[in-house]
Amino acid sequence: MKNKKQYILAILVGELFFIFFVLGQNANLFKSNVYINLAGIILGTLLLYSFVITLISSSKINYNLVGLGYARAYIIFTATFFISIFVKQFLFKKETISPKSIIEKEQLEFTSNFKACNTLKYGTFLVDDRDTIIRYTENNKELETLITNGKSIIYTIKWIDSCTYIRVNRTSKVVASKVKLGNINELFHNLYISPVGFHEINNEQVLNSIKIK
Repeated sequence: MKNKKQYILAILVGELFFIFFVLGQNANLFKSNVYINLAGIILGTLLLYSFVITLISSSKINYNLVGLGYARAYIIFTATFFISIFVKQFLFKKETISPKSIIEKEQLEFTSNFKACNTLKYGTFLVDDRDTIIRYTENNKELETLITNGKSIIYTIKWIDSCTYIRVNRTSKVVASKVKLGNINELFHNLYISPVGFHEINNEQVLNSIKIK
């Protein structure tokens, strides 16, 4: 019975030594936490107490058992560490919220001013230094001509508000896209163009535009 108690104490010394060693190695991480510091003091006291009792109750310490206790604590600590990471990553994984627009995805600033938008409803605009947009009225209809790579497409447009309008295909009557004006200053403004209905964010565009006429 005495030998069994000595074995248990020797293993306990090894386990407590490992825990105390880990706390000591990471003291900077725990220095602001009163409870962990208190736990470290208690563990250190228990370690010394167990070590003294082992010395008193045995003429010779079985260092193999102390090493066994240290190794067992190391294995338990390592296994617990990786299990906790697995649980955190896979079982308690936070639901990621997908961005709703390219503006949100790219964290772009886009603001609209209804009064400023009224000055940009009609005219000729150069977009991204390559395309041309012409918005005008004809026979009481609001139209837009989009010139890209020398090819022209004419849309019927319908204003939703002072800064937002939709492009409607003149032949099929299908809504082609929605356009919103924003970030308006003295020279430039932005066009936020997106397909109507369900679509991929990659199909959206934020373009630079300048009124040239």
